[in-house]
Amino acid sequence: MTTIRLYSSSGSYNGYYADIVFHAYSGGTTTIATNVLIPYYWTTDYYFGTYDFNFLNELEGTVCNLNIIPIATPTPTITPTPTPTETSTPTPTTTPTPTCTFDIDVDVIIPTPTPTGTPTPTCTFDIDVILPTATPTPTPTETPTLTPVPTSTPTPTVTETPTPTPTETATPTETPTPTCTFDIDIVLVTPTPTATPTITPTPTATPTPTCTFDIDIALATPTPTATSTPTPTETSTPTPTATDTPTPTPTPDCSFNAAVEEVPPIQIDENTEIFIWFDDSGSMNSTLSPLETMRNTILRDCLVQFYNGNYAKYDQNVTVNNFSSKSLGTERTFYVMNTTGTTQTTTKVINLVFQDESSPYNADGGSFNTSVRSGQYSTDIAAFRNTLDNVPNSNYYRGIIFRVNTGPNSYDGFRQFIQAVKNGTNAYSGTNGLSDKNEVTWVSDVTAASTAQYYADTIINALNTLGYNLSLCNVQN
Repeated sequence: MTTIRLYSSSGSYNGYYADIVFHAYSGGTTTIATNVLIPYYWTTDYYFGTYDFNFLNELEGTVCNLNIIPIATPTPTITPTPTPTETSTPTPTTTPTPTCTFDIDVDVIIPTPTPTGTPTPTCTFDIDVILPTATPTPTPTETPTLTPVPTSTPTPTVTETPTPTPTETATPTETPTPTCTFDIDIVLVTPTPTATPTITPTPTATPTPTCTFDIDIALATPTPTATSTPTPTETSTPTPTATDTPTPTPTPDCSFNAAVEEVPPIQIDENTEIFIWFDDSGSMNSTLSPLETMRNTILRDCLVQFYNGNYAKYDQNVTVNNFSSKSLGTERTFYVMNTTGTTQTTTKVINLVFQDESSPYNADGGSFNTSVRSGQYSTDIAAFRNTLDNVPNSNYYRGIIFRVNTGPNSYDGFRQFIQAVKNGTNAYSGTNGLSDKNEVTWVSDVTAASTAQYYADTIINALNTLGYNLSLCNVQN
C-alpha cells in the first residue's frame, strides 16, 4: 500500500476544503474524498492519474489539477535505431518551423482614469492561430512579394508619432475599456527556401500544429504622464480599497504536488468496535431499515473475515444504535461520537453517524448561523476533543458523520453546521471546532431511504479516506 500526500505546491490552497476526483490512467473515475481539508492523505494501491480538486465554500468554482504520470523505462531503447536513418536525409526539416515556440506578451495599458480601469480583469482574449500549408514550388519565385509585409509595418510607425498622440488623450474618456476584447491572429508562414525547392520533404513540415504558444498578458497601469498632475493624486486614495478585493489570496497559484510514502493501512481486527449511530428523532425513519439490512447482511458478510470468520464476534462488535439509546443523546452528534471501546481489549473504535438535523445545536432548519454556538454544542465538543487528545494511539479512533439529505435539502442548516465545524468557520474556529482533527471527516450528501448496498459502499469509501484500505462489499442478498 502507498500513502500519498496531496498538497498545494505554493501553500496557497492548503487549509481549504475540496472534493477530490481521481481519473486513473488504468481507467475509471473515482471520487476519493468529499469536503476534505487540503493537504489530504490517501492510501491506495494505484495512484497514477489525474486528480481534480474541486474547492468548496469561499473558493467554490475553483478547480485545480495534478497529474502523476508513470515513467516507462524500457521503451526508450527502441527509438535510437530508426531515428538516425530518417533524420539524415530530410535535414531541411531542421528549419525552425517544427520547434517553433511563440511567446506573446500582451500589455494592456489601462487609461489614466483609474476608477474606470478597475474592471480590467474581465478582459477576454481571443487567439486565432492560422497554420497555412506552404505551397511547394511557386513560392520561391514569390519571395519578392514578401517584402510588402515590411512596407506595411512602416505605415503604423509614421502615423503613431503625429496623429495618435492627440487621439490617445480622447480614448481615456471611453469607459468601456473594462470589457476590452483582444483578438490576436497569429499567421505562421512557412519560409519558402529558395535553395531547396527541389527538396520535396518540405511537406513534412506539416507538424507545425505541434507549435506551442505561451501568452503572457500584463495589465500595466500607466506611468504618470501628462495626466499625472490632476488625476493620479485623487485616484491614489481609492487604490487601497481595491487591495481589499484579493481576500481569496489562494487564487494566483493552482499548482499541486504529491508526496508518496509507503505507509501500512489501518487494519480492522477482531477487537475493532464499529458503532453505527442512527438519528431516531423521526425525520429520517425511512433510512433506518436499509441501514439495519446492510449491517445484518452485506456489511456482515464483507467484514466477518476481519473477525476471523466468527459471525458472533462480528455481531458483538458491529452494532446499529439509535441516538436515544445513549442517555440524553437525541440529535447530539458529538455526544454519540464521543464513544470509545467497551472493553480493555478494544484495539480500534469507529463511529459512523447518520443524521439529518440537530435541534440541540440549533441546526434544524434551512440555514445556520455560524457566528453562534449553542451551550449544548460547546459542552459536547469540548468533551469530544478531550477524548481525541487522549486516545491510546493515532489509529485508535476514526469518526464519520454522514449527513442524510432528507427532503432533499429539508434541513440544509445541518449541512452548514457540520461544514462550519470541520472548516473552523467563525465561532467554530480552533478548539471550538474540528478543523485540526483529521481522524474525523464527514460526507455532505447522503441519499435518504436508499438501498443497503448504497450505504455499505458509502461507508467503505469513507473509511478508506481515513487510512483504511477496504474492498467494496459487493455482496447482494
